[in-house]
Amino acid sequence: MNRRTTQRDRVTRNLLPPRVLQKISYVASADDMTELANGLIAAARYWAKFKGDEAVTRRYWQNVMEVFLGDADVDIAGKQ
Repeated sequence: MNRRTTQRDRVTRNLLPPRVLQKISYVASADDMTELANGLIAAARYWAKFKGDEAVTRRYWQNVMEVFLGDADVDIAGKQ
């Protein structure tokens, strides 16, 4: 990329939104970038599966941790 390509107005207009670029740069600079990126991909899949329902996505993500830590109940993600 050259300097002209990375000017703020061109980035906003032609590439990814600044908010997305900020998240990418955060992940890329993290010590655990691979694990963080994989976790974000999994969260995004839940988000898409539940059509952006934040409460359901959070419940399912909590269920992932409960299963991983061995604290899972027989009820999956709040279904009773």
